[in-house]
Amino acid sequence: MRTPSEPGRPTGLPHAHARALERASKAGLSPSKVLAAATWAAGRCDRDTAVRLAEVAAMVGQPWSDESNGDHLYAIIRGGRVVTILWRRSTQPASPEAFRVQRVMSFNGSLEGGH
Repeated sequence: MRTPSEPGRPTGLPHAHARALERASKAGLSPSKVLAAATWAAGRCDRDTAVRLAEVAAMVGQPWSDESNGDHLYAIIRGGRVVTILWRRSTQPASPEAFRVQRVMSFNGSLEGGH
């Protein structure tokens, strides 16, 4: 799957890779570490799962805008593959129903620094 050509967005990358690059960079996280953590988690998920990859101190993006925004970074895994990476506000539900997955879990590694 390829990302559509949108102004300011990486093109030619699988959707999840483009989202990792875009979303991690906005919070000063390493995109390669975000993607590696999401891929590592996907290899250990036997069902559709939302994995909380990071929590940041300040809100990323504008609440109630058309762009992903929040202070928690999640990977959505379906069929053993990372399908997207998104921001979610800590004030929003983080239940399986909210993510339309079977379970929600947290990644406990470090995603800060380096590329």
